[in-house]
Amino acid sequence: MEKTFALLSNSPIKKVSLSHLPFHYSDHSRVYSWIYTALDRGLLELRLHAYACVLLKRELLTSNTLVKLTLSGEYCLEVKRVYFPVLKSLSLEFLELDYPDYHRLLDGCPTLEELFVADDDDHSNPLCCGAVVKSESLKRLVVSIDLPDSQEDHNSMLLDTPSLGLVHRETNKCGDACACIPGKHKEGVEEVCCLLTCQVKVLEISDYIGSSQELKQMRHFLGKLKFLESVDVSIDANNDNSELLRNNLLTLPRISSKCNIQFI
Repeated sequence: MEKTFALLSNSPIKKVSLSHLPFHYSDHSRVYSWIYTALDRGLLELRLHAYACVLLKRELLTSNTLVKLTLSGEYCLEVKRVYFPVLKSLSLEFLELDYPDYHRLLDGCPTLEELFVADDDDHSNPLCCGAVVKSESLKRLVVSIDLPDSQEDHNSMLLDTPSLGLVHRETNKCGDACACIPGKHKEGVEEVCCLLTCQVKVLEISDYIGSSQELKQMRHFLGKLKFLESVDVSIDANNDNSELLRNNLLTLPRISSKCNIQFI
């Protein structure tokens, strides 16, 4: 690595990807120097993976040029003074990060547009469970988590993201974005669906086959998304029932007067 950086001289460095297993504490300082050098040369994208516990000092979590950051593995972060003013994409994969530090990290990314969070059941309290994601700029959120089936009472993730798109995959436990679970209080009073306040304008449906559950889900979306303007539905042209599927969708009631359904 030292030879590589020496050969680069003062040339700009746009992307660095580093996976490492430090054998003793002195290795940390070497890693720090490589990252410092890259940041000083206008680094745009940084991907770091640690196979053993490595402390990332707060000096490494400040950059005026970085637009994409991926952290995975056994990193410990000093995030009290994080600041990435132009960061657009942040990926956090299998990190041991408590909620206060998680929130500080997000607060230090004022222009963030994409957030990817991945965790598994090896952590007693997965990052995305019970967390609050608050961002005015966030447009895309991907959460991947592996929890044991025996854990029935999972915590939820709360979103305060007015600019976010919504990607829905049909399952039997989707919450009130899905029509497959009627939401009701214990007293029998129906809950208010979160889609009624969702500002999604474009809805894309892939591989639509017109099953009863899919039709029910479409009725749910069209009847709840007030700001919907465009619905793009992909139907196999070789499907013998394609015309019937189109007609069934076009007859569904829409809460948005601006909603236009297109078949692609």
